[in-house]
Amino acid sequence: MSRYRKIYVKLWGDKKFRSLSSPDANGQTLWLFLLTGPQTTRIPGLFSSGEAGLAEIVGWSLEGFRKAFREAFLEGMVEADWDARLVWIPKAIYYNRPENPNVVKGWKDTWEEMPECTLKLKVFQQLKDYMKGLGEAFTKAFQEACQKPLANQEQEQEQELLPPSEGAAGTCRGPSSSGEVKQTGHPESKNSAPTRACSHPRLILFAEEYLQAMGRAYIVGSYEVEGGAAKRTVAKIPDESLYRQAVRAYLANNENRIRDNGHGYLWFVRELNRWTTKARGENHGSKNITKYDELYE
Repeated sequence: MSRYRKIYVKLWGDKKFRSLSSPDANGQTLWLFLLTGPQTTRIPGLFSSGEAGLAEIVGWSLEGFRKAFREAFLEGMVEADWDARLVWIPKAIYYNRPENPNVVKGWKDTWEEMPECTLKLKVFQQLKDYMKGLGEAFTKAFQEACQKPLANQEQEQEQELLPPSEGAAGTCRGPSSSGEVKQTGHPESKNSAPTRACSHPRLILFAEEYLQAMGRAYIVGSYEVEGGAAKRTVAKIPDESLYRQAVRAYLANNENRIRDNGHGYLWFVRELNRWTTKARGENHGSKNITKYDELYE
């Protein structure tokens, strides 16, 4: 029979605990954190959080968090939809079995708060199958507490469950002639052929330059948000060649805050004036840097 120990969730915020020496980003510590951290909910293994927020809690850089998370993902230990901000640990329910049907009924509010996405639909089916193994009373309690999430055909075609990899949530590649969406758990190589369309040509251009500069595919945090920001850059920088040069200037920058955030697209748009100025080869003053802040919405 397996042996277990209880861990106090507030441990991660305890003053004395935080004062102890902490490890660099690694898969083992991340796994313990995902299972026991303050982000956990009544439903074992299921919670809503973004990767940046989790990285901040555990005290790692975003890049370090992504590398550690990828280890667990590739082992099949955890899944995430970073666009929807939903994280799922499939085996957690097996080690945190609900004591009785009333516990399952108590999942109702938590379940309703979880964001709708294809991953949530997958979680629903896995939990439903697990409850069947516990008996009719548990199955009935689950049916009362957890409604099957809606997932239309477009969601199922467009959404990928990808691990973070030196970027944000969804891999941004070039347009696909077949429209096929492939799931992958491996980093893109420098010579990878683009296979998926982004939401705007300007974002595709950024992804192309990112691949050339970084040697890996760009990962989109939100196609809606980043695609919208890309669309608004057209009015601000009509010249496509100037826009490309601004992207290159941004990707060549190695400031800590930019590097640690994976050279994300919204960081580029946030200081668009700075990068266009650099692209022109002009001296720029900080007073003009906020000129394009309205693009970051």
